[in-house]
Amino acid sequence: MKKLKKRSVKLAVLFLLTAVFLGGCMSKENSEVQKDNGQADNSLEVIATENTASETAISEKTVTENANAENINAEANAENTKKEDLKLQRPLSADEIPGNGKHFVQYEGKIYFRVPTKDNVQTVALWGNYDNIPEDMVCSVMAMDLETLDTEILFDDASHGPIVISNGRLILCGNDRSGEQPVRSFAIDGTDPKELPGTYIFGTLPSGKYFITGKYDFSDQKLHLYICSGDGTCKEVISSEPLYDYAGLSDKQLLCITNGEGDYGNLAGYDLETGEETKYGPLPGMTEPIWPGEPELMYAENDEIWLQLSTYEGTGHFFSHDKYVKIKCGIPDSLEEVIPEGTPIEEKDVIKSPKVILRDKKLVYVEGVPYNAYVNSEGNLGVFDENGNFVKIASGYGILEIQSDDTIMDTEHYEAVGGDIYLVRNRLQRAPEEDIGWRYAYERLETSILRINIANGECITIDQR
Repeated sequence: MKKLKKRSVKLAVLFLLTAVFLGGCMSKENSEVQKDNGQADNSLEVIATENTASETAISEKTVTENANAENINAEANAENTKKEDLKLQRPLSADEIPGNGKHFVQYEGKIYFRVPTKDNVQTVALWGNYDNIPEDMVCSVMAMDLETLDTEILFDDASHGPIVISNGRLILCGNDRSGEQPVRSFAIDGTDPKELPGTYIFGTLPSGKYFITGKYDFSDQKLHLYICSGDGTCKEVISSEPLYDYAGLSDKQLLCITNGEGDYGNLAGYDLETGEETKYGPLPGMTEPIWPGEPELMYAENDEIWLQLSTYEGTGHFFSHDKYVKIKCGIPDSLEEVIPEGTPIEEKDVIKSPKVILRDKKLVYVEGVPYNAYVNSEGNLGVFDENGNFVKIASGYGILEIQSDDTIMDTEHYEAVGGDIYLVRNRLQRAPEEDIGWRYAYERLETSILRINIANGECITIDQR
């Protein structure tokens, strides 16, 4: 089987649409709320004609227009009520930290996130993906109070990518699985830094009780993974076969793809407390290229786990095909291939892996992963409901949209956390001298952190620089 390959950073979504940025956001300092949720303006203006109209006629027209406006507002309110009736937020367990392992994490009344320092806003990245910036890029780790909306800079750091909170501590890393910068742990206020093994955070439990760090070491050509707990202890995974990739994390086991005798690898699990290995069996064969699929979705229920594996082609990381397997946690040789019910749902002009949900212990094709935020090809921002159906929340948040002044607006990240959608919205310009082949480079001119309420579509700008 081929050696571990370095993955492409971001699936290129080439929709250069001529449009005007319709963020609809208000500044925290601005008391006037601007909405972009399709509601009609409550104000009415009666325009007099050239002919003199009687007061009665004008009065009747005003009454009619007021009635029409009330109907429009009633429809808008009904739409908002409909959104509230839908289940757009995943039920949380008692110890779950909303957004843990994402770019925006909610913890004890605050949202923790990261922004580039003002001196590092103007940076070039392929496809505008600034999670792949060099490790010496300096960012500010910030916190926003959810009641007052006040923000504070906790500290500056060279980390980027997702944030994990475990046992009241921030766990941060770079974005290089083979880099030199170690994973670090900080007190929630940024003090008391400690180094942890590995250079990358592969995953975390929603509670942060356990999280996985690791590193691909070129000296021995091996992937090393570590099971870390909230008390700060980390133990290396001891595997009977070389580790190939992280596959997922349940509340009992770390799942990994290992290098076996077959072309497509084996699936193994490692107990989070004892490290004991369970060998589940060989993964199903994929068509060309011949290597294991990339683990994507994972569902766990009553000691059973379902896993999606996808293959991608080319430097553009274009989706090719996928397979699905099921195991019984802790039971050796229990791996079996399963086929989802229904037909994969495709989005116009978008090439991406299919999405499934677990329903009555069966995988079913759906439009998207429930409770996740998404920006579709039309620039609509929304959330997938409990059944995997897309619910539009706001418009004007497209990917790589050309503006009237030839700059480009891009939504880099969008995440649903605690009843809101948090976004990183960048203003870019092309940097063709930094292109690599057909992969376009963009220079970031301005970046904004936005929060959009799922229930009513109201938007505030948290930070802009």
